[in-house]
Amino acid sequence: MIYLLAFLMNITTGMLILCGPLLALSRFQADSLMLGLLGFGPAIVYALGCAASGFWVDRFGSKKIITAACVLLPAVYLSIFFVTRYRHLLLLALAAGVGASLFWPAMIRWLGEGGGEETLRLRVGSYNIALISGVMVGPVATGFLFPIDYRFPFIFAAVLALSILLIYRLGGNILSAGAGVSLAGRASEEIPARPRTGFDYISWAANFGAWFAIGSSQALFPELAVRLPDPIGERVLGLMIALIPAGQVAVFVLMRRWQRWHYRYSFLLLFQLLGIGGLLILALNSAPGLFFAGFLGIGFAGGMTYFSSIYYSVHLQKQKGKKAGLHETFLGLGVALGPLAGGLAGRLLGIRAPYLLALGVFAASIVLQNILRSRFALRDRVRAAA
Repeated sequence: MIYLLAFLMNITTGMLILCGPLLALSRFQADSLMLGLLGFGPAIVYALGCAASGFWVDRFGSKKIITAACVLLPAVYLSIFFVTRYRHLLLLALAAGVGASLFWPAMIRWLGEGGGEETLRLRVGSYNIALISGVMVGPVATGFLFPIDYRFPFIFAAVLALSILLIYRLGGNILSAGAGVSLAGRASEEIPARPRTGFDYISWAANFGAWFAIGSSQALFPELAVRLPDPIGERVLGLMIALIPAGQVAVFVLMRRWQRWHYRYSFLLLFQLLGIGGLLILALNSAPGLFFAGFLGIGFAGGMTYFSSIYYSVHLQKQKGKKAGLHETFLGLGVALGPLAGGLAGRLLGIRAPYLLALGVFAASIVLQNILRSRFALRDRVRAAA
């Protein structure tokens, strides 16, 4: 049941990713900086909120926090009827960020309760597939609903949030993080011994870089799409944006079935390089067909870093709520700073500059990851010698 809740909630996330910029462009004549602020505001609220709510989840439990989020969000989405100016849309997005910051750390803590290494891998894999499938459905739905009436995506999001609340509260004891994954009787997999310290920090840095790129692309590409010599329509744009979560789902399926990536940095690095390649396509290309490949590459990178970050945040961790909150905080910071910094770069340096900036951040993140690897490896050697 946890997978159904994640899927439904992230449909609303996927819808807001696209309908916010489209509304800002069509009704409020937004430029790159305004789009960047629309991406930055809710994401920074989300990042800071997750840092706090991770502690609240450890203290009050997942059920109360998830319920609070599902009460708040429908009211937020339905406030679209009062949006008549850009600042009203920005306030709606900020409030949505607050609700999301309550919901997702509680879900991740719930996900990480109980089970060994194999159980956790399969559970996180199923959760991530459901989660990102929702983000994939959201932009496609927006592409069809938005041209009919700009309020329809928000109304649909409110209905989904209310449905989640009803399913969650009426489900009672039926709800179980392990639903659909029955592994209690299996023996643990034999996984080669590898250094494990520091992988939570390394994966957080990688996830920040990947989601900086994703945040920039999702918030700012609609402007590039409509300003091309042959503009891209809403429906095709929705399909393009949906390729980011589609790439993530493909990676989640692989990682769920195959355990050899555990605590191996080389796999994490390889997928980040695919993301850098995708950013190069967005920065240098004008052919619609290649844009599809660019978004898919960014999705592959985000899938690897996201799965790794969740897994290392809850595997063998004592304060799962705190670690889950920090996982979401670094993700949220990337999603926040990507649109803001990219929007500034777009205004000052041109409409393609955000993707080159994201590439530079990705590269800097990889450098930081290797510094962390070296320091934790040195610490492990010192401890072993003591």
